[in-house]
Order: sequence, then structure tokens, then C-alpha cells
Amino acid sequence: MVAINRGSRHGRRSLDRALAILAGAGIEPVVAAVPKSRHIPELVARHVGAVDAVVLVGGDGTVHNAVALLLEHDLPLGILPTGSANDLARNLGIPPSPERAAAIVAAGRTRRIDVGYVNGEPFLNVAHIGIGAARGAAAPRPLKRAFGRFAYMPAALFAVLGARPFRAAIVVDGREITMQAVQITVGNGGRFGGIGTVSETARIDDGLLHLFAVKAGSGLAILPILPSLLTGRLGRRRSVETCSGRELAVTTDAPMPVRTDGKLVAETPARFSVRPAALRVFAPDPGV
Repeated sequence: MVAINRGSRHGRRSLDRALAILAGAGIEPVVAAVPKSRHIPELVARHVGAVDAVVLVGGDGTVHNAVALLLEHDLPLGILPTGSANDLARNLGIPPSPERAAAIVAAGRTRRIDVGYVNGEPFLNVAHIGIGAARGAAAPRPLKRAFGRFAYMPAALFAVLGARPFRAAIVVDGREITMQAVQITVGNGGRFGGIGTVSETARIDDGLLHLFAVKAGSGLAILPILPSLLTGRLGRRRSVETCSGRELAVTTDAPMPVRTDGKLVAETPARFSVRPAALRVFAPDPGV
């Protein structure tokens, strides 16, 4: 089936061409649309058992809302990325053109990728505590429609200006780190926020979670590390703590929200884990 999130950024003509590519490959799509991504689970649930794969037209939030059902039924996922950041597509090397992305689905090649969990909730890209989880860090829909992934930059700046440090205890595979932080990010894949990189070594199928925590006295302390956020070379900064592992835990003095794949899904204390090779996705060969 092809599920379309009407709230995402996409052109009607390019989407029609993408559907024609699928049909030309002998795929008979059941096309259905929803007004918002939160309706994706009920739409997918209605077609489970009648379809061989689910192709989602939308962004990371659209995929996030479907991932639990896809895992439960081991349905392969195709992505026609029409969101703002499209972090999962970027992690997989799927081009932003719906037509080129449809050609990848039509080719039929799948690979298995890891799925992260926080307090039992699955996520595919990153989880944020602090600046990235602040209400102000979520870009308004009009900005996302107009500027795509670059809409997150002004939203993030407002969140930085209002950020306050918090005390956190981080446990990684049994090793404990305590610190004052303004931001903690746990990545399943390597990309986030449309332009950011969690780690230069992180891969979405490496069986690990990658954490970076920004030590600071205020949110402005994140500004000097912005070049490293773009390249993923955060481990070279004294103001940043980095680590990787299969299981992570983050405790804060007071409960704090956790935002994953653009959705507020949990709060601290937060326990993170990774399920390797859990989800099948249509994607190009990572070696190409």
C-alpha cells in the first residue's frame, strides 16, 4: 500500500509520476491518504494482511507513527521522502526526489536497519533531551513548508536562547557519567535535524546507539560546537561528552521530556536500547 500524509511537503505531479513508476514495475498499490501523520497507524492497521509492503509518502514523523506496526508484522518499508528533514531517507541514501525514491522501491532491494527504543517506544533517527526536546525546537508547519529542513535553524536558535542547564547521570553499558548539560542526543542513525550529524562513525545498521551530551552553563554553549554538529566530529570537543553502546540510561534531577523523530514520546528517567536489524526497508546498496 502507499500511504500519503497530506500534511507533508510534496508536489502532486511528482507524486503522480512516482506512483506511475511503481505501477510500471508491476506493483499494484493500494493508495490511501490521511490529513495528518497521527492517523497513519489506523490506516496501516486496516490494510495489514492484505499488502506485502507499506510505502509512506511523508517525512520522519509519518514513518515514526507507522514503525510499531511495521515491526509487529515484519512488513518492509518504502519511503517517498516529502517531509522537511527526511533524516531516515538521508541515513539510507534515499534521494529527496519522489520519483527517484519510487525507483528504489520498484527495484525491490531491501536491507535491515536497527531500531532504537526509549522507555519501550521505538524510534529510528534520534532522541533529544534538553534543547532538542524543547517546545521551541519544533519548527512551525508554515516554516517547514516554505523552507524545508532549513526551517529548523531559527526554531533551534529560539530554543537555545531559552535553554537552562540540567544535571544528568548517564549510564552506558554499565559506565556512569554525571554532568551539567544543556543537550543530550541519542542517535540510532547518523543524521538529525535535516543538517546535523550525531557522529562521523554512526550507521543505522551498526547495532549501536551513539550519544553526545553538551556540557554547559547555558544554551549558548552549543553555538561554538555548531561546525562539529554538521560534521559529527563532536568527540573532539572538550565541551562535549560522547559514547556508544547497546544500552543507555539518562536520569535527570527533575523529569524532562524526550523527543524522538520529532515527537514527544517519553520523559526522564529514560532507558534506551537498540534492536539490531529489526526493520526491513527498501534502500539502495550502502556500498554504492
